[in-house]
Amino acid sequence: MATVAPNPDFHMYPLNLHTTDRKQVEAFYRSVFAAGFKNYDNHIRNRWAVDGETVIVEGSCDAWLKGEFLGLTIPERRKVTIEQVAIITIRDGLIQGERVYYDLLGLKNLLAT
Repeated sequence: MATVAPNPDFHMYPLNLHTTDRKQVEAFYRSVFAAGFKNYDNHIRNRWAVDGETVIVEGSCDAWLKGEFLGLTIPERRKVTIEQVAIITIRDGLIQGERVYYDLLGLKNLLAT
């Protein structure tokens, strides 16, 4: 959280999570890590620097998860792949905001198998 601005603008889609409260951003990431999202592999397919403050990243994450994650219940520990696109704004060395688009339907389909 040391790299997050005091009043960040975070949007997590399709979760309908929008906050400018730094404590809520921290709580969101704590819940993600509580589900086991600690040892994961990021696979960045594309990265674009839009301007001096904005970066767009397209990729996926592989992780072993169990518990509550992105509004889903994962009863048994299993490996999942999460496709995502993130638009990150950085100013003065701090993350001012993120807009993250997860493929939640793909994750739900994976968990149904």
